[in-house]
Amino acid sequence: MIKIIVIGAMGRMGRLIVQTITDDPETELCGAVEILGHKDIGKDIGTLCGLGTLGLPLVDELEKVIEGADCIIDFSTPKATLENIEVAAENSTPIVIGTTGLSGRKEMKHIRAAAKKIPIFLSPNMSIGMNILFKVVQDVARFTKGRFDIDILDIHHRTKKDVPSGTALKLAEYVAISRGLDPKKNIHFMRHETDFKRDPDEIKIMASRIGDIVGEHTVFFGGKGESIEITHRASNRQNFAEGAVLAAKWLVNQKKGLYNMFDVLGLND
Repeated sequence: MIKIIVIGAMGRMGRLIVQTITDDPETELCGAVEILGHKDIGKDIGTLCGLGTLGLPLVDELEKVIEGADCIIDFSTPKATLENIEVAAENSTPIVIGTTGLSGRKEMKHIRAAAKKIPIFLSPNMSIGMNILFKVVQDVARFTKGRFDIDILDIHHRTKKDVPSGTALKLAEYVAISRGLDPKKNIHFMRHETDFKRDPDEIKIMASRIGDIVGEHTVFFGGKGESIEITHRASNRQNFAEGAVLAAKWLVNQKKGLYNMFDVLGLND
């Protein structure tokens, strides 16, 4: 039985992950963590998530529950995640990171340093379908180089804070690298542009935050007289939760290092 701690346990993803862990015969929830001052601290996490009493109170510090844990799943905030990584490393505990907004140079340097001590899994999107899309667009981008322009459309619910999404940025990064381009120079986010003159090597990201859409990403390849559109739609968040738990089950058997969903699914071959 793999014992897992969930950080950000009362968030939308956290609740689903708690449920997924309790439903999986191979995993056991051994801790649930939320921010200091959260109104539900001290209450039973099972009761809070509608699962019945589990005998596990929601706590406000990872240190209170990390002893005996096999893995951590973190869906919190960038600042909290970087702190949690340090605690995980000090306790030699693998950690799965689903927190968005960690793509900056300073954050990645911190994560890579910790990955020299423990196994770390980091992915902007844990959906199996989306990771297959990541793989497919690399091939399409390479085959259409010099012939097709590329745009990426990122659509999410109105309360999503980060724009563009980490998934959209990762899609853009994959297609840029597949075409031999520099992501920093060739990826552009369209916000209030008035000049739509296009550089043949640029990759544009467009975003919309509307309604309660869980997540939709489309990559457009536009050529002369033809176009290709590849879309992934998430109808609910359960696929992300199942991906996170799958990653945790895989990560506990790995050596120290930094991994992603391609490693879990064998897509690096």
